[in-house]
Amino acid sequence: MIFARRALFVAVALWSLAACHSGPSLPLDGSIPEWLRKFVSESGGPPPVIEKATYKGLLAYNLTATDRADTGDKHALFSGEGKLICRYGGFVGQVTSGSCDLDKIVYVSTLYAPKKR
Repeated sequence: MIFARRALFVAVALWSLAACHSGPSLPLDGSIPEWLRKFVSESGGPPPVIEKATYKGLLAYNLTATDRADTGDKHALFSGEGKLICRYGGFVGQVTSGSCDLDKIVYVSTLYAPKKR
């Protein structure tokens, strides 16, 4: 009887752990490029909000971390080809790495937003 309870406990714990770390379920419609899917799956953290944008008139992707306060690097702007343009954030919206003009980022649409728990 004790063995059965422990086995059940272990099974439930493993199932719960797998559910928490199964990774994001990104849309399969092709709206998110393969390089970005790979980046998100290899990041190891909770999935970010993924927005399609333009930067200086060119396709870009704006990622917003969902696992931390906006301390200055919560946002990452990538070119359409996957090159990191800049990281930015914070209370006053400062660029903390890379180089970009935040006024040139134009929101197009939200491609993925993780469900809040």
